[in-house]
Amino acid sequence: MYMEECEKMKIKMLKMQMKKISLKFWNNMIVLSVLILFLISSVSAADTALSDQNSVVGSSDESYNDVQASLTDEAAVKAYNAMSLAEPKAMIKSVNSLSLVSGADYEIESTYTVTINKGLVTVSITSQVNAETGEINILDKKVVQSGEEIIEKEDELLVVYEGKLTAIPVVDKENVQKMLVNAVELLVEKETIERPVLASKKEFVVMAKKNSDLAYTKRLITTSNYEFYVVKPSDLTVLTSSGYVVKICEVKEAHLKKFVEYSKEVLSAEAEQEIKRLELKKTTLDCAEPTQLKVYLEGAGWDTQLGQSSPYQQFVTPDNSVIRELSTDKTVQEIYEMAVGWTWVSDNVLNGKIEKWLLPQELLSNTPGYLTNPAQGNVVSDCSEQANTLVSLLRASGVAAEDVRVVLGEVDFSGTVGGHAWVEIKEDGRWMVLEATSGPFYDEEGEALISRGGMSYDYWKYHPYPVMEVWCYYNDVYFTDEGEEVASGWSTQYDVFTEADMFAGFLFEESFDSLFVIVVIAVVAIISVVSLGLLKKKVSGKK
Repeated sequence: MYMEECEKMKIKMLKMQMKKISLKFWNNMIVLSVLILFLISSVSAADTALSDQNSVVGSSDESYNDVQASLTDEAAVKAYNAMSLAEPKAMIKSVNSLSLVSGADYEIESTYTVTINKGLVTVSITSQVNAETGEINILDKKVVQSGEEIIEKEDELLVVYEGKLTAIPVVDKENVQKMLVNAVELLVEKETIERPVLASKKEFVVMAKKNSDLAYTKRLITTSNYEFYVVKPSDLTVLTSSGYVVKICEVKEAHLKKFVEYSKEVLSAEAEQEIKRLELKKTTLDCAEPTQLKVYLEGAGWDTQLGQSSPYQQFVTPDNSVIRELSTDKTVQEIYEMAVGWTWVSDNVLNGKIEKWLLPQELLSNTPGYLTNPAQGNVVSDCSEQANTLVSLLRASGVAAEDVRVVLGEVDFSGTVGGHAWVEIKEDGRWMVLEATSGPFYDEEGEALISRGGMSYDYWKYHPYPVMEVWCYYNDVYFTDEGEEVASGWSTQYDVFTEADMFAGFLFEESFDSLFVIVVIAVVAIISVVSLGLLKKKVSGKK
C-alpha cells in the first residue's frame, strides 16, 4: 500500500515537472521569437533608412564636405539637391569649397551594373551639373558587355528588356529620357539623366496630355489636363515618340509610389495655376476666425438652438420649403453646377458688415433683389452662405448627414491666406472638396463683375486643396471641432484620390522581409514542437 502511494506521488511530481518544463520552454520560445522579429525589423528599418537617403552621407571625401559646408544661397541649394540625388557609388570631381556658391559647374561620375542573360552589363556615365540651375547634362556614357563596349547610336536608346540588351528606336532622345522616369532602373534620380535599364514587367502606367487618343489597356485617372493609362510593353516605342506622353512608369510597387508622388506634384502645380486663373483669393477674407465669428453671430442674434451643438448648424436647412423644391429631382452634380453659378460678393459690399450670415432661403429668394447687389437678379453672397446652402440642398436631395459637411478653416490661395468656408462630400468612402465660390465674382477694386465657369464637380478629387487649418465641421445633424469624431469617418481629413486610384487593380508581390519573417516564425514553431515532443518523451522514459 505504501509502495503504491509512493508510485502515485512520483508520477504526480513527474507530471508537475513536465508542466514546468513545457511552460519554461514555451516562454523561451516566445522570447526568442520576439528577439528575432526585433532584429529583423531593426535591420529592415536600417536598410530602409539607407535606401531613402538622398545624399552621399558619411563620405570621407573632403570635397564633398566642403561642398556641403558652402551651401549659402538658393542657387547653391539647387545645385546641391541635384548632386545629392547621385547613387552612393557616385564620385564628385572638379569641386572646390567655393565652386557651388561661385556658380562654377561640377561633374558627377556614376557606374551601374545590371545582370542580363549573357552576364553583366556595366554602364559608366559622366554628368555635368550647372551650379546655377542644378540642371544635369550627360557628357559621356559608356556601356560595356562582357568586356566589349557597345556603341549607342544617335537615334536609339540602349536598355535591358526581358533579360537582353537591346535598343529602342527614338526620334527625340532627350524627351524619351525624361519620360522613362520609372520605367527603367534609376542611375541618378534626375529627369535629364539617361536610364540604361528597362524593366521586364508586362504593364506600364502612362501619364499623357488629355485627349491624346493613345492606345491603352485601361484608364486609371482623368483630370482637367491629364489622363493616366495602363499600356503594354509593345506600345512603348509608339508612346515614346508621341508628343502627348509626359511620363511612363513600370507597374511595380516601389516605382509606382515614386510615380504617384511625381503625379501629385504635377497636379498640385496644375491646381495652383487654376487658383490663380480663377482668382480664388477673392474668397480668402470671407470667414472670420472662430473667436471673432462667435462675436459677429451673437451680435446678429444667432444663438445655439435646442438640440444643437453650435449655432452654425441652424444655417443648414434641408427641410426648408425653398430648399426642398429646388433640390427635387436633381443629382448631386446638378446641384453643385447650380451652386457654381452663384456670384461671390463680399459681406462688406452686400451687407455693409465685415461678417454677416444669411439663411439659405434668404440667399436664394432675397439677395437677387438687394439694392446693394452689384449683379442684380443673380443669387449673390460670400463663401459661408454658399457652403451652407449647397450642403442644405445636398442633404435635401438625399445625401446622408454622415457623407456631407461644411468646413470652416484657413486656406492659402496663391500666397493669400485667410478664413474660408467650403464643402466636403464622401466619394467612394473618401472626402472630396466642392468649391462653390469658384464661379463668377464681383471685383471690389475694379468695381466689375468677373465671369468665370468655375471648377468641375470632381476637380479636387485629384488636385490638392490648399487647406492650412481646419477649424470645424458641421451640418444640420453633426458638429465637431478640434478633430472630435461625431459622425462615422468625420475625423478623416480630406486627401486626394491619386494614390488609391493609381494603385487600384494592381497586385504586388510580398516583400522579401515579409516572407522572411513568416519563414522564421514557421521554423521556430516547427523546432518548438519537435523539441517539446523530445522533452516529453524523455520525461516519460524517466517515469
